[in-house]
Amino acid sequence: MYYFCHLLWVGICPSVIFGHSSIASFNTIMDFKESLKRFWMLVSDTSDTWSRLASQTGNTKAEDFRFLYSLLVINAVCALAGYALNGHTAISCILNAIFSPAAFYATVWILFLVVKKLNNDGNDEAGSEVTSSGIFRFIIYSSALNIVLNSFMLIFPGLFFLWILSLYTIYIVWEGLGSVMLIDDDMRTKPTAITTSIIIIAPALIMFLMHFIIPGAK
Repeated sequence: MYYFCHLLWVGICPSVIFGHSSIASFNTIMDFKESLKRFWMLVSDTSDTWSRLASQTGNTKAEDFRFLYSLLVINAVCALAGYALNGHTAISCILNAIFSPAAFYATVWILFLVVKKLNNDGNDEAGSEVTSSGIFRFIIYSSALNIVLNSFMLIFPGLFFLWILSLYTIYIVWEGLGSVMLIDDDMRTKPTAITTSIIIIAPALIMFLMHFIIPGAK
């Protein structure tokens, strides 16, 4: 299973995002421990973590996508195990192990297009000084909690009430808009609502569409 996920997320996706020259940087075993440590720091000390992330200079896209891919591989494994434990067919397990992380991956790009459009329009809601790397950093870390919660719920679907924890995404997004997107407090309400809504709703809608198109995945 690891090598299947490694091929999908570490071989194919980076070539699409960064081009062939960047594939080599992803051909090593991802540091899941470091990624989970970063995630814990994000949810336990959100403001300080965003400040440290914002202080890093240069192109951080490769580093941020390694963090994203680590979470997506975990999500794929949880989807495979969760569907298997709940008695689904082998094909359903495999398809959902692909669909679930793919939905989050697609959401990252949807959010990037939305935020970049605001950025290019020069609106006050999206800091015009923010680079594409900064936008990706904001989106990826803002999405982390929802990915991890989904992974947990795939294994323990009976604990559905824990989805209430996804509301903490509002605070994560709020702080990220200030630290990374350089938006003042009095201008954050609208972008916080838009970003949080897409982070939470888009993956579920994408999964619904995938299941509708391919009924055998249910």
